[in-house]
Amino acid sequence: MHALRRSIAATALVAAGIAAPAAQADVKPGRTIENFHGINFVAIDGYPGGEDVRIEVLRRGVVIGHATKRTDADGLIELNHTGDGDCFTTPTPDILPGDVIRTTLVDDPADTDFSVVRDVRREEPVVEYVGDDPLTPETEGEPVIRVAGHAREPGTTTALDNVEIRLNRAGGRWRVSDRKDWRVNPEIGLDGSFVAEFRGASPADIAAVASAEVAAEWIDGDAETPSDITVDDGTGDGPCGPATRTAITQVTPAVVNAAWIADPAHAGRVTISGLAAPVGVDAVRVGIVDADGAPVGTVEEVVPTDGVWSAAIDVSDRPDGAVHVRVEYVGETAPIAQTTTIRKDATAPELVRADLAEGTYASAQAVHLSSPDADVALRDIRYTTDGTEPTAASQRYTGAVSVTADRTIKAIAIDAAGNPGPVATFAYVIQPPKPVVLDPVVIEKPVDVIVEKPVEVVVEKQVEVIREVAVPQPVAAPVVAKPVVAKPVAPLRLGAVSHRAAYKLAAARKGIAMRVARVGTGLTAVLNRGGKVTVVRSGGSYAVKLKVARKGTYRLTLTPQGGAAVSKTITFKVV
Repeated sequence: MHALRRSIAATALVAAGIAAPAAQADVKPGRTIENFHGINFVAIDGYPGGEDVRIEVLRRGVVIGHATKRTDADGLIELNHTGDGDCFTTPTPDILPGDVIRTTLVDDPADTDFSVVRDVRREEPVVEYVGDDPLTPETEGEPVIRVAGHAREPGTTTALDNVEIRLNRAGGRWRVSDRKDWRVNPEIGLDGSFVAEFRGASPADIAAVASAEVAAEWIDGDAETPSDITVDDGTGDGPCGPATRTAITQVTPAVVNAAWIADPAHAGRVTISGLAAPVGVDAVRVGIVDADGAPVGTVEEVVPTDGVWSAAIDVSDRPDGAVHVRVEYVGETAPIAQTTTIRKDATAPELVRADLAEGTYASAQAVHLSSPDADVALRDIRYTTDGTEPTAASQRYTGAVSVTADRTIKAIAIDAAGNPGPVATFAYVIQPPKPVVLDPVVIEKPVDVIVEKPVEVVVEKQVEVIREVAVPQPVAAPVVAKPVVAKPVAPLRLGAVSHRAAYKLAAARKGIAMRVARVGTGLTAVLNRGGKVTVVRSGGSYAVKLKVARKGTYRLTLTPQGGAAVSKTITFKVV
């Protein structure tokens, strides 16, 4: 079953226009990609912390939704979970079985993972009473809670293994399990269908079934370190708004430069793609319009396939600047037309300038480079000093280039569209001045002086020489200061903290609150795992509000502010 699942996963990737990684898992070890396709919620976990990751949802090779977010310290990113900064950049995609979720590290584009959304569905629970006597009344006998559904590879009847059905009780515990969640691993039929049976329910359990949340979960890999998870816990709109079934979702490229036009593989053609509702949209027309909305050139008409469409338009003959593209949906219930804008810039930037003229200098120099083009920043100047031609991969200019010996600087400017300019060359020679050599100085031989008669010296007065003698002085005894003993300061301690030992996952996702007695001038709260923590002062105490998305054990560290403080750690579970 495991080998077959990988084979079908690879087939789905190929159908989506993506090459499946050879001889390795679709998701790297230690990482998890999880999707709740019924509510269009995506989560990734175990990725490098503090890294930007692009998350895309693809259908038949067309990106129907994407977002780039930064992982938290635990490597977690969630999309369409709370609605607070975690929405897709595009309209919320309507995620369906067979779609592919792709992750790419922004700083390492080769680091890519893939996950295929599996066809996991469950129905609402049904309570039936089973007795040995076929004439047993409907309300007598053993009560059995049944949840039907299926777990299959998308587009097939190939059954999945490792499926778990959960009943999550609202506001209490199941008496039969003494837990908020009641779990059963059903037997899966050859066609992927299942009926999960929950037995041993008490009358109170039976009464709580109607309000319980039901989830069917498929896990690929070990339960403690899963790599791929598909969950069906119902359908509905997430916090970021209803899923979009007809829209433009991708423009490739959004900026057209000279290289794109010159490349025979593209020849100036831009691909516009998106979603189309399976019912109500029969065709999609794509064409260029002017600033007034009038058509310019040919209009491409395409028929959507499996709810997606893609069309290519040629912008090579359009002038530089904004190119407006109109997308019109044709059908009985088709929405109004949409317009997107492409920027065309096929003009290369001007030569790079240097603030030091070429030539010969007597000492080391510093050369500053600049570009006359307004859309070329200093960071978009690349240069070499070894005589080779500069490219976009050459050293980035960040400051003055030092010239301490003969050196030739070659530089290019790259504009915002990626167009490289012509190569500018600056040659410098460092030639220190030659030393000055003086003529030798001739010194004639000295003349001897002969004194024929000695000179008589008369001492008129004897001079008494007195030597000063230093007499050591007694050294005063050192003064020893008495030590100052600081009075101990009592550390700040927290008062009582009101909290539960465990919270239900649904409640934790919406938000749970704890109350802390007021101590000090403030309160700091730190959660050891991914989640959102908010501290609000409320009268004579503090309210700590938490939102978490995953089950597990959490530790919340509370520290008072305003002096020496003693922290308190609260441990609770989300189940």
